Amino acid sequence: MPTPAVFLEGKRTDPSVTNIHNTASAHWCRWLGPEHRCLVPFTSFSELDSRPGAPRNHPVWFALGPDLPLAFFAGLCTEWTSVRKLKEGARMRLDLRHRTGANPFDLCPARVHEAEGRGRRAFALFQAARHPGPLVWVLPAHVPDLPMLTGLPQGIGERLHLLRPQGETDLLWCVEESLRATPIALVIAEPEKPLSLTVGRRLQLAAEAGRTTGLMLIRQDAGSNATETRWTCEPQAGPADSTLHGWSLIKNKKGTLGTWVVNWDGASAAFHMVSEAGERHQPQGSPG
Repeated sequence: MPTPAVFLEGKRTDPSVTNIHNTASAHWCRWLGPEHRCLVPFTSFSELDSRPGAPRNHPVWFALGPDLPLAFFAGLCTEWTSVRKLKEGARMRLDLRHRTGANPFDLCPARVHEAEGRGRRAFALFQAARHPGPLVWVLPAHVPDLPMLTGLPQGIGERLHLLRPQGETDLLWCVEESLRATPIALVIAEPEKPLSLTVGRRLQLAAEAGRTTGLMLIRQDAGSNATETRWTCEPQAGPADSTLHGWSLIKNKKGTLGTWVVNWDGASAAFHMVSEAGERHQPQGSPG
């Protein structure tokens, strides 16, 4: 498993993590959904002996019985690229004990995220296609450009509920109440004013209470310091028969940042990763 970035400061390698203890950590929570779970069969396993006086790097073996009956761990599985030893260089690793995000676009559940840029609505539709269940989209009443239900990705139109409050106060109230509604899978909102730290914290508390994910489509530099992640989304030039999107993760509370070019046609949740333009595997600076 990729080591949380906070433990990699000043290091050039990633020794990886083989056991997850704190599943409430923001580093892991985005990858704990059913789509990332697996069963890991075993007959025996070992751990290093940490008892006082034990020999260095001495393993202790465990099993459910002397006949080594088959058993299973609840696990996660992922593919990821890391440098564990400098002389080996970068390697693609497949860890069957733990699965962490098959792709970098999984939003941490029960948290509120932000997206800015000209392509933020496309990013919101992409996330809506990936969140099964009821969807809520909140936008001001005077906004003329509404999502066209018949033109949305497959399966979204029949699940989408549009809310059109009259003012910013009512909009934020709708968002907060929707986040508290447990059956809602994803709440998308388009505020017109900058989000303060207080507003951001209220929305995070509402998301935690309802176990609902939120995505605020903000204007440039109008986000809240309380956001879990912030994305910059811009359309990219490409061949006439493709739809390219540039998605950059520019803020991540307890994870890495990165930039990706994605070919997504807007018809379903399927997409193609064209290239990974950049990724930073160290802690980000102070939140802003």
